[in-house]
Amino acid sequence: MTQVPGTRGYEDRFDAFIAATGSLDFETANAPFLPYLSARPARVLDVGAGAGQNAAALAARGHAVVAVEPLPVRVGRHATPWAW
Repeated sequence: MTQVPGTRGYEDRFDAFIAATGSLDFETANAPFLPYLSARPARVLDVGAGAGQNAAALAARGHAVVAVEPLPVRVGRHATPWAW
């Protein structure tokens, strides 16, 4: 597999990342970003979606979300509790 630029070491720590961030509150974790988010439903591209918790939270707010995870060995590895 070709290394995706900027992701070296990420795969080795993916499980720890999911364990550490899976329970974070979306509003708290993304507070600096939220003022820039449209109040109306918008189209959102989440690149580097990981397990999809941010994409799921944005979809729950009514946005149309496309989530992309550039590390194919991680796609589908974690069953997420986040409803789409």
